Amino acid sequence: MRNAKTSILLLAALLLAALPATLAAEEDDATTAPELAKIAEKLAGSFVVVELTIQSDKGEVPERDWNWMSRLQAATAGWFNDWGDCVEEERPAEFPGFLLADNRVLTADPTLHPRFIKQIMVRAGEEVVAAEIEAYGRDRDAIFLKLAQPLKGRRPLAFDTSREGPYFLAALAHENSIWKTKVSRMTKHLGVERAPDGHIAFNQGESGLCVDREGVPVYMTGRQNLPLGESWRQTPADWPTVSAAEMEAALSRVEQAVSQSLLRAKLRLRSPRSSANSPYDFYRSSDDGDAVTEWNGTAVLVDDQTALVLANLRPKVTARLEAIRLFRDNGTEVEATFAGTLKDYGAFLAKLAKPLSGEVALETRPIREYESQLLLKAQIRVLGESRNVYCWRDRIDSLHLGWRRQVYPANSAATSVAQRRWDASEVVALNFLYTLDGRLLAVPIAKRRHIASEESWYSMESSGGATLLAGEYVTGVLAAGLAAVDPENRPLTEEEENRLAWLGVELQSMTADLARMNGIADQTANGTTGAIVTYLYPDSPAAIGGLEIGDVLLRLHIEDQPKPLEIQLADTRSMSGMMEQLWSAGDQVPPEYFENVQPWGAVENALTRALTDIGFGKKFTAEVFRDGEILRKDFVVIEGPAHYNSAKRFKSKAAGLTVRDLTYEVRRYFRCKPDDPGVIVSKVERGSRANVAGITPIEIILSVNDQPVHSAAEFEQAIAGGGDYRLNVKRMTMTRVVELKVKAEAEALKESQPDTDVEESAESDTPNVAE
Repeated sequence: MRNAKTSILLLAALLLAALPATLAAEEDDATTAPELAKIAEKLAGSFVVVELTIQSDKGEVPERDWNWMSRLQAATAGWFNDWGDCVEEERPAEFPGFLLADNRVLTADPTLHPRFIKQIMVRAGEEVVAAEIEAYGRDRDAIFLKLAQPLKGRRPLAFDTSREGPYFLAALAHENSIWKTKVSRMTKHLGVERAPDGHIAFNQGESGLCVDREGVPVYMTGRQNLPLGESWRQTPADWPTVSAAEMEAALSRVEQAVSQSLLRAKLRLRSPRSSANSPYDFYRSSDDGDAVTEWNGTAVLVDDQTALVLANLRPKVTARLEAIRLFRDNGTEVEATFAGTLKDYGAFLAKLAKPLSGEVALETRPIREYESQLLLKAQIRVLGESRNVYCWRDRIDSLHLGWRRQVYPANSAATSVAQRRWDASEVVALNFLYTLDGRLLAVPIAKRRHIASEESWYSMESSGGATLLAGEYVTGVLAAGLAAVDPENRPLTEEEENRLAWLGVELQSMTADLARMNGIADQTANGTTGAIVTYLYPDSPAAIGGLEIGDVLLRLHIEDQPKPLEIQLADTRSMSGMMEQLWSAGDQVPPEYFENVQPWGAVENALTRALTDIGFGKKFTAEVFRDGEILRKDFVVIEGPAHYNSAKRFKSKAAGLTVRDLTYEVRRYFRCKPDDPGVIVSKVERGSRANVAGITPIEIILSVNDQPVHSAAEFEQAIAGGGDYRLNVKRMTMTRVVELKVKAEAEALKESQPDTDVEESAESDTPNVAE
């Protein structure tokens, strides 16, 4: 350890000794304004303005790159270009440039796809000359332009690295609509940075052109650090570059890699089991993504038999997954089967029915090594059964720490949005980062949220919230095998689809008044979280676990989750009298209306959905407020009994009605005892025999020909033979007898058309495609 410290001190001493003595005395040197003006005058002939004429392509303008614009803004005293503004205002985007030779200019790299660049011009005063990109800075944010002809009366920069200080910083700055040459004293010069691994590098300080007192260029400064041993006085001629021809070859490699290893994925999902809605659903956030029946996106071929499908599906959506098909751009198609959803990331693994060559080459070197390096970006947009791929340049300007100290690019976006008009977002695309040799450096994957806000529980996140996950981490996830898989987020049968976790409580949402009355405003964010227990189902986990009516459920601490789940329910008090008014209206209400209401309230709410997504078998602790104290109650997430949406049912073609078993929440609403007979009518076909007989949804059929029926199966058996039936029907507390004459069920099935019952297929207006 002592030797290591001695070596570091020796290196630092040698470095300081190597610096010119004039640097130390620089602050004592007085420079007058006329001297600075003389330097500016000398350099003015070497500064030019680069103009990019931006054009729309396919109705799109380039997306805003706020990070790059911020860098340019800092370098040009407040000036930056918005691509959309340039197109609408019919003016070029402008950047400062440095004349290196009669026909060579250095400027910043805008990292724009060529399809958006109509032309590149270089302006010097009133003279404008066409230019084209000749080379790219490999580890510097720079491009080198070749001019079609020399600029008249302009003087290229002539560097002399032997010049000593004091040094000055010279650059072009845009102020008051014009470009000005600015010269100022260097406020900092050369420093040393030591990384934890012992790597020592020079820090070049401010960005711009470093000149001496006579205006002679000494070196170009920048944000990049130089390894110890390299000259800190590097000129553009010393910079490693990638030629235009080499860039074309690199882009070709990436395009080939994309076509081989990034496949178009198509998922087919079973239509969600349509069901009646609660009147309280008005207050519940929802998202059409939960009803999607087809998804088109991207999958990464990680080996010849495995693909990583970049679909961030919630468990209730994955439950309906029926088929996976993968496609290459050349028409190659292969079927795949579900193999497991990643526990921590928004993607799942699929096994191919037959092997495919061309698996991805993941870069496993730390992403830190690629900061400021020239990279390539593949942008993929999937539009139904077609996709567009665009490849061009990108750079990682900075890095930040994320989940479990993973390192992410801070500036590179995982997703992009095509802009067709001012701030109008349309097609979302995924961005993949590649090295110049064609290795996949970072993959756009969303971090999966195990505990989320109420709003997000009712949304399907396909690409939203994605971040660029480095190849080194992707490799680690793939190597983890089953340890990286969530066993609860998987396809289910139709019977299992609507399963829900169960605590066995009915809750009333908290309010500010209730929170202050109970003295828990600080525990409930002044009544925005928390819920009051208003009912306990007998023998439920809540009853067995010691909860009581009147308890305030504050939050749940879930096993292996860093953040507690704050209980937050929608306020449904204003809807409490709705069903009473509905029942009192009786036959004046169209029967179709009853098909779309669920007066007992939906069992699937924010709490039950969250516990279901977390997974059965997970342990959790509930924080409960009771009589001025905070109590803790331990529970395990278990699957609840059948509820209305998952109840067994029978559809009679002959009678034109559908009935379901009475479930626990329905029995509570109608005040039925556990052994009371009955099935609930969930749908009546318009014009059917049941409709003509006056049967209405949400009524209970107690008996058929005076024989009690306790289930949908018993009702089916009772009317299967056809004939005249006498049904005892109950609406709330009122009962009546209904005469119903139907054909034999077998005969009715032969005569019926293909089933279009909305209870067994998606509604006609349900969105069925997610991209």
